Amino acid sequence: MISILNLEPKGYSSEAKAILSAVGKVENGPLSRVQLIHKIPKYDVMIVRLTHQIDKEIIDKAARLKLISSATTGLNHIDTEYAKENNIHVISLRGDTEFLEEIYATAEHTWALILALIRNIPQAVHSVKEGNWNRDLFKGSELNGKTLGIIGLGRIGKKVANYGLAFGMTVIAYSGDNSESTYGVQMTNSLKSLLEKSDVVSLHLPLNSSSYKMMGKDQFFSMKKGAVIINSSRGEITDEDALIDAIKTGHLSGAALDVITNETEIHNLKRSRIILFAKENGRLIITPHIGGATFESMEKTEIFMAEKLVYYFQGKFQKSKNKKIN
Repeated sequence: MISILNLEPKGYSSEAKAILSAVGKVENGPLSRVQLIHKIPKYDVMIVRLTHQIDKEIIDKAARLKLISSATTGLNHIDTEYAKENNIHVISLRGDTEFLEEIYATAEHTWALILALIRNIPQAVHSVKEGNWNRDLFKGSELNGKTLGIIGLGRIGKKVANYGLAFGMTVIAYSGDNSESTYGVQMTNSLKSLLEKSDVVSLHLPLNSSSYKMMGKDQFFSMKKGAVIINSSRGEITDEDALIDAIKTGHLSGAALDVITNETEIHNLKRSRIILFAKENGRLIITPHIGGATFESMEKTEIFMAEKLVYYFQGKFQKSKNKKIN
């Protein structure tokens, strides 16, 4: 029987637990990094999300590890190349398009960030808690009639685009991978043009060598003065120092982030410049990578990934009810 370590079991789907228990002995975290390094040698499978950085140090200690399972589309928290060199297979949600089309959590959170930012919701809530009642301090902007720029028109980008259309916005999109358009969205092959025209820019890109810090000083200062930017994809896509400067100078009126650079390195968070800036400036909203964290989406993905794990160990790379298992 295989030995399975579930590093993030809090709130884990009971159905997914039953699936895993049928194929192996499951032990649960959470574990600190030191504890994980000490205990990982005895496990065949490790289930992770985003709390841990699975790097060379951990992989070198994983003497029996055959499989890493991560219910995410992004994999920058796992050294996938080094895992491959050590004959450790990594399974994730990446490429499971049919299944992911039914997951709305991140797109909905993106829209929540947009509304929170342009309507000054966090500041207004805090003010009321402090005993104040002055709506004139929190005048916001309307989305109707504004332009929404989507960078990366994949499954999440398309959902966000549709929300923009429902709010009466003009929606334009730039996608370097020649993604197909969606109804009502104007495509552009010029990132600069999109930045110059958009009142709200929303990032929906995977992190890779092309997207790493693609939003830097030149891009932020190419944006329409007074525009805002939203990032619910990966923190490393933006140059955070350049973003701070663009907000400080007043060129951008604000930003809302669900992701930051090196977010899995907990010891760095207290001295993170972007977090320190957010403490002092209400025009920057940061949430702790909760885009995909809804009860519905997490249960669905936990069950799906448990089934995928079973298929891996049974050697049945065949169609599941959603798609072919990779």
